Amino acid sequence: MLALTFYNLFIFAGTRNRSFFYYAAYTLTYCVAWAFTFHVPADVFGFYDLRWHYVGFFLLPVLNTLFYLHFLKLDQRLPCWAA
Repeated sequence: MLALTFYNLFIFAGTRNRSFFYYAAYTLTYCVAWAFTFHVPADVFGFYDLRWHYVGFFLLPVLNTLFYLHFLKLDQRLPCWAA
């Protein structure tokens, strides 16, 4: 997942297409959210604050929506679906 994140970030750096940035943010958030689920930050960094435990999962629909809005260019092709 991290390799896919960095790959999309490099594509974004070259093309400045925001859909690649949103997908990179989505995959990074996905990886971090599952890392919190399997207690990786608690075991590696000693981070035990449970208030941040599900923030990644709550951000996934937002980032996924931003990705497909920009990837499919819904504001240009189907504006009634982009609203």
